[in-house]
Amino acid sequence: RTAVAISCLTFVVFCFPLLTARSSSQGQEYVSSQGIKWQVFSDEAVETARAQGNPVFLEFTADWCITCKANEYMVIETAGVAQALRENGILAFKADWTSGDPVITDAIKRYGAEGVPLYVVLPADVSAAPTVLPSLITSSSLINAFDQVKSSKN
Repeated sequence: RTAVAISCLTFVVFCFPLLTARSSSQGQEYVSSQGIKWQVFSDEAVETARAQGNPVFLEFTADWCITCKANEYMVIETAGVAQALRENGILAFKADWTSGDPVITDAIKRYGAEGVPLYVVLPADVSAAPTVLPSLITSSSLINAFDQVKSSKN
């Protein structure tokens, strides 16, 4: 019983803040603790970014999604991933599906998924196929996907 109590206490102290943290910003853009410039997802903003020669990283997430929060904390919001985004000229968009937004639901289905987490890397070339990553990602898989779609501006 003591081990269970300690495990529960550890979860509450270390993980609960991650699960309750808001995954999006009230504005259209914000900078994370690792320096990632996140933009709020919209189809129009993604299309504009790609038309301007920028590859795009889409993170579909929700506040209630434990896997999403774990991936954000252990993989996405790390120095190596943030550096790879910058070096490859990739714009990051966060699609917050916490409330079941129908526009985000449509986008999730467009990429062949039923829910979150969903991670997609889009080349600047709109005729090129997207890279849809698995739900459980690693830093190396994410960085490799970024390396494949370097910005045409670089």
